[in-house]
Amino acid sequence: MGGIWHAGAAPAADDEGNVFFATGNGGFDANVGGADYGDSVLKIAPPVRHQHPVLDYFTPHDEQFLDDQDLDLGSGGPMLLPTQSPHAPHRNLLTLGGKGGVVYLIDRDNMGHFNPDNDDQIVETLPASISLTGGNATWWNNTLYFIPVFDTLKALHFDPKTGLISPTPDSQTITFFNYPTAFLSASSSGRKDGILWALQNDGYPRGSAILRAFDTRNLAHELYNTTENVGRDDPGPAGKWTVPTIVNGKVYFTTHKKLVVYGLLPQ
Repeated sequence: MGGIWHAGAAPAADDEGNVFFATGNGGFDANVGGADYGDSVLKIAPPVRHQHPVLDYFTPHDEQFLDDQDLDLGSGGPMLLPTQSPHAPHRNLLTLGGKGGVVYLIDRDNMGHFNPDNDDQIVETLPASISLTGGNATWWNNTLYFIPVFDTLKALHFDPKTGLISPTPDSQTITFFNYPTAFLSASSSGRKDGILWALQNDGYPRGSAILRAFDTRNLAHELYNTTENVGRDDPGPAGKWTVPTIVNGKVYFTTHKKLVVYGLLPQ
């Protein structure tokens, strides 16, 4: 138990080579000297004599409830925020959300371990800020975009002065996303013309995937989706936990059967 899956998302790593990941349902006894870290976020050091020491961790106070109710914290992976100003309350942060629908903001230099009474030892906890989540959040211009399951996609603002995430979305999509998780990527021209790409795989395994493009400033404004011209743009049967990748003005992703590439139409 306590496996690492993140709904298909990768672990995260900092500039010092430390690796961060979250675990799913399983036993937890690290707070009493044990080796089990179920429903926790771990910070692992670079290898020492072929072993990776656990440098730090955070475990929610309701870990046993999460385990009992199959609400894996590790259905989502941690995302590291950019290093903040030297005057910021916390310079090095990470965030993640799990099946419990809670968004956690953690100081990755002091992750807080386990407090059986509450989660006040971490920077911020946002209960019920989003429905079930998986994968990794996406960052653009001090905004966090969280991956929904059975919910709309939401943009939550990060205030670099307070070092906190707003509990109220700046914007959200009209589109409702079901399961499997819709992975996100952002593209832009520097700090302008931001596009949030969402690959909707609700149709898995027989229905078609849908690639959607949203305005990063207002997620209610959908710029494009592949159902607008099905005959031309249908990518085929949806895959599961696949991430759109943007390079040189093209969007790449995999479906259940193939790799597909989208770009600008010829003029």
